[in-house]
Amino acid sequence: MNMITIPRTDWIDNGSSELSRTSISQLFEGDIPFIHLEEFATPDECEKLVLCAVKEGFSSYRGVEPIINRIGNTVFEYNSISRKEYFEKNQELVQIQNRIFEASFNPLTRFMNLLQSRLKKKVYIPKNSEEMSYYAGLIRRIEEGTLLHVDYAPGEQPEWEIATITGQLAWNLYLRISEEKSGKTHIFNRQWKSSDNSEKEGIYGYNRRVLRDAKEAVFSPSIGDIFIFNTRNFHYVEPAEGERVTFTSAIGQTRNDELILWS
Repeated sequence: MNMITIPRTDWIDNGSSELSRTSISQLFEGDIPFIHLEEFATPDECEKLVLCAVKEGFSSYRGVEPIINRIGNTVFEYNSISRKEYFEKNQELVQIQNRIFEASFNPLTRFMNLLQSRLKKKVYIPKNSEEMSYYAGLIRRIEEGTLLHVDYAPGEQPEWEIATITGQLAWNLYLRISEEKSGKTHIFNRQWKSSDNSEKEGIYGYNRRVLRDAKEAVFSPSIGDIFIFNTRNFHYVEPAEGERVTFTSAIGQTRNDELILWS
């Protein structure tokens, strides 16, 4: 488990609109709040993917409130249940994902190819010790908002292969938005450390005391755009007015300076 990284306490810039080796390094280091990539997908592509997803059907995270619906699988849900069950379930869920991609478009492969071409790094979906693949790529509806939280495998899933990463980001492609002025994401320049677990409330949320007047960055969803941010930073999503559908996964930086994607 890697817990040696010292959390950043301030940002040197307000964000980047460019995906480059410099900007991704700044994001992993906690120097900038996010990277914004415009027009990654067309509105027609996004809408077609959502329509295909609706036909397959969404289900909610186990025990999470406010309710979050998704298609796909997460290590978060199986961390205290069964790693074996997570990997076995992935086989069925990848088939559903492939049906959706075949009937619309494949944002996962497109994004991985973009990372590889822009950053000149190896990009892949990792496997466990039995050569079973992690799942990557949730289609997710966060319409009632989230609690203040972090997503950081070394601290939250220490027994999993992904816990060996040195940094963690998330990318969100916005597929369907009823009201672009709602459903904003708030990110704080306060990164998680192990002592913050004393402020944890419930399954995944944290008391706002952890923020300690930290600087805040906010971004609004826009259809076809991607936002990438460091999920070791405390963050939350506002409730949305109507629908808010995204495609998302985690991005981890390995000790070999490669990138892995999982959900």
